[in-house]
Amino acid sequence: MNLSEPIPLSTMSEFFLGRKVLIASMHGKEKVISPVLERLGMLPESMEGFDTDRFGTFSGEKERQGDPLTVLNDKCIAAYKETGIDLIVASEGSFGPHPSLYFIPADDELILLKDFRKGLEMYVRELSTETNFNFKDVDSEEDLLGFAQDVGFPEHGLILRSGSNSIEKGITSEKVLLENYRKLRGTEFSKIRVETDMRALYNPSRMHVIASAAEKLFQAVSSECPACKMPDFSVRTSIPGLPCSLCGLPTTSSKGFIRNCRFCNYEQVEQSDRITEDPRYCNSCNP
Repeated sequence: MNLSEPIPLSTMSEFFLGRKVLIASMHGKEKVISPVLERLGMLPESMEGFDTDRFGTFSGEKERQGDPLTVLNDKCIAAYKETGIDLIVASEGSFGPHPSLYFIPADDELILLKDFRKGLEMYVRELSTETNFNFKDVDSEEDLLGFAQDVGFPEHGLILRSGSNSIEKGITSEKVLLENYRKLRGTEFSKIRVETDMRALYNPSRMHVIASAAEKLFQAVSSECPACKMPDFSVRTSIPGLPCSLCGLPTTSSKGFIRNCRFCNYEQVEQSDRITEDPRYCNSCNP
């Protein structure tokens, strides 16, 4: 089925058709989430003045309270209370080392759909190494501009900070970058920290990963359990053991997947479309 086209109504769960859905974001995520919700037959709306920074900021002014899924739930509850709209979508990102490719940075995005009318919720996750997440302490304009070029500036925004209190965010021009750098260098601190601005509206790479997560939400909503007909009959677990193409021993890569229904626990096993794994990912051939 072509994912760029709406799913025929006869094959889609009717739980959300024609319903108003609020995207709880202040950083422009509706740009990539709204089209997916529209393809599902929902009526997406954005929310003016909804302060998601109260739940935590990437730049550290406000620490995130709880794990990402807890924060997502808090965002949805707040949006529901403030608007009365009973179908809410929110997303939350985390950045750091990839959980298995330890020295490679990763973007871990979650999207939660919470239905307060029907008491349902579903979430999806997209883990990607396609991120420019980075930071550096610089002590010259040459060093600063070199970092900026490496992380895709000015299409990707930057943050400058000196100490714990002086911070400039959302920088998207070289003129403003240098002006703020010179201003901060006038403080007592000899080095200035430059970092990527990971807010979605300043980071096209992150917005792309959110779009991929939204596609997973599309699949979750439109996948109906064969047993109970509820939505979100999705892959929950992978089955490791895909054999190495060189030595034939099992690797940690997936040879199959288990689809599971959150509501009735019905399961189906699906085989991977791959037969073998590259020896680079084999613990025996490449320990």
